[in-house]
Amino acid sequence: MVRVLLELLELVYVLICVHQLYGKKLRVDLHSVVFILFASIVLDAVNRGMLPRSSPMFLYAGLYIYCIFEFGRYFAKALVNCILCIMIMSVFQLIFYFPTFMLIGELGNMSLERFVIHICCLVAIILLSKTVDLCTLSEYFLKREVALRVVSFITLVFFGIVLYQFKNLWTVSTGNYAFAIIFLVMIYVVVFQWQKARSEAEQRTAELKMQELCNSSFAELIAQVRMRQHDFNNHLNAILSMQYTSSSLEELKEKQNAYCEYICDENKFNRLLSSEGNLSMIGFLYSKFMEADKQGISVEYEVQIGTLKSPAGVYGLMEAAGILIDNAAEAVLSQEEETEKLIRCCLKETEEKISLQIWNAGRRYSQDEMERFFRRGYSTKGSGRGLGLENVKRIMERSRGEISVENREYYGCNYLIF
Repeated sequence: MVRVLLELLELVYVLICVHQLYGKKLRVDLHSVVFILFASIVLDAVNRGMLPRSSPMFLYAGLYIYCIFEFGRYFAKALVNCILCIMIMSVFQLIFYFPTFMLIGELGNMSLERFVIHICCLVAIILLSKTVDLCTLSEYFLKREVALRVVSFITLVFFGIVLYQFKNLWTVSTGNYAFAIIFLVMIYVVVFQWQKARSEAEQRTAELKMQELCNSSFAELIAQVRMRQHDFNNHLNAILSMQYTSSSLEELKEKQNAYCEYICDENKFNRLLSSEGNLSMIGFLYSKFMEADKQGISVEYEVQIGTLKSPAGVYGLMEAAGILIDNAAEAVLSQEEETEKLIRCCLKETEEKISLQIWNAGRRYSQDEMERFFRRGYSTKGSGRGLGLENVKRIMERSRGEISVENREYYGCNYLIF
């Protein structure tokens, strides 16, 4: 019975590890329950002598099948993640073996030694998941060149032989112990470097995308300026001709006031262009506001910025602002007719921080709904959506920023504020 409990404890942190390799958290569902029950039956049969003592090793074949059903039919990825999971957890067992043996080995209680090792492994994988993204290790082996895969596979096979001896004899030599530490250090370095390289590549891709967007915004701005220049002469002629079509001074004043209000409304975003601050961000916001205005959405804004020095970078801030403005525009357009089509944007920079607020009029959301906004794949707009806010959250976390959402009443109307 004790042996079964120890094996089940090992399976628990193995499941945690394989979920981390997939970039997910372990949750209790049908697949995990079935896998644990299957493992319990096999281990009980081994203890009763109905199966060979080496049969628990075949549970890892069951782990492969579990990955297929739990995470989808990606056979190569499931195989890589299962092998990596076995390697990582076995390395932890090797590392914790010697300290445990030195402390309580004289007691001669093998079950106690294994229990301490398994507890240490469980704590280690939990701590490792909080500091290192193990999903990048899986991507490293799946995306790298064939030659590197072959070398890595040979290394894993050699290490697997050592692990098999350890699992059967539950003992290890000093050389194998040193090899385990070196292997773990190599894994950590690979994960760290790959994660760093991937982050830099994503940053460059985002900057290129934002640069293309800035170029298109600048081209649109030039087109708007040319159109305004053409309209300027027409406006002058219209105002001058009013004196000939008005029958009285009062009628002339009314026509001129009405026409001036129309011109001001047509050029309501010009104040943004004349403001000081980062020109890329100002041009980007101008294009987003014009885009919303063309959709029949009223835009109120307050922009007080400087150079926008931020760990997220100007392009990161532009990406986050663009996602939030697009989401707000989609939200107000999907509301009922009587709901005001209005969004508000407030971007301020001080010496201490940069704050961005996007308001959109709409229904009131519960706290549970707002907490689900930032989950990957969740969306109120249907399937295949829900990546925008998750990307905003990623940008904020990467730059040590914060993002929150709340409901707020404003002149009798509810606003959702990010």
